[in-house]
Amino acid sequence: MKKAGVLLAYAVATFIILMAVLPKTELYYAFEKTIEQQGAIIDSEEVSEKWFGLALNDGVLYVKGVQIAKAEYASLVTYLFSTTVKAEGIVLDDLAAKVLPPEITRLQVNYSVLHPRSIKLVAEGAFGIARGRYDPFDKHLELLIEPSKQMQRDYRSTMQKLNKSEEGYRYAVSF
Repeated sequence: MKKAGVLLAYAVATFIILMAVLPKTELYYAFEKTIEQQGAIIDSEEVSEKWFGLALNDGVLYVKGVQIAKAEYASLVTYLFSTTVKAEGIVLDDLAAKVLPPEITRLQVNYSVLHPRSIKLVAEGAFGIARGRYDPFDKHLELLIEPSKQMQRDYRSTMQKLNKSEEGYRYAVSF
């Protein structure tokens, strides 16, 4: 039993040291090259390493050459089996603002290797609160939205595209 405890302690210490010395910035730039193949570019960001992840400040997202959003701050934290991305101060471009209020105060995305078919999403903003999941294998997105009064009042055409349920409004799409 004592050997198992020592072995576990060594494994945990090795993991912590490995996470601390991994070249996280280089991994981020490799990720950036991957999404660039899909037509998405994150530009103008300042990248800084943290113990278990990265922090990005003032990033601008472009998709196929069109600016989609700006984010004041984003962080990516990876543990043994899960990764969490948090973003704050997101402002959508004018084109997106025609269908949604442009301010997103908080976005959180969670992915676990233990549940590879489910990427969990939570967003809060002037539109209200959205919770959902994305299946990367089926490329299917499902959201449950609790719209704000502003969303219901000023974005009626978007609200008509959502399916009303007991919990809120549902939106589902496959890519």
